[in-house]
Amino acid sequence: MLTFDEDGYLTPDEPIEVDFETFIREFVINEHRADIFTEYRQMLTNLSSLSPGAFYQWINGSFVTRKAR
Repeated sequence: MLTFDEDGYLTPDEPIEVDFETFIREFVINEHRADIFTEYRQMLTNLSSLSPGAFYQWINGSFVTRKAR
């Protein structure tokens, strides 16, 4: 389970590893974010075709908060 502070920011302020299902459940929380996430999934597909195999993706910024936009 992910934790957030009173301002909606993910805590602790350090890299946190989560699986894809948790990421979707916690951050794809409205239509606007779903649109962004659709584009992100397409980018992942494109990136995977260039470099097959497992890789890690760092995600930061407002998308990893409880803020609607």
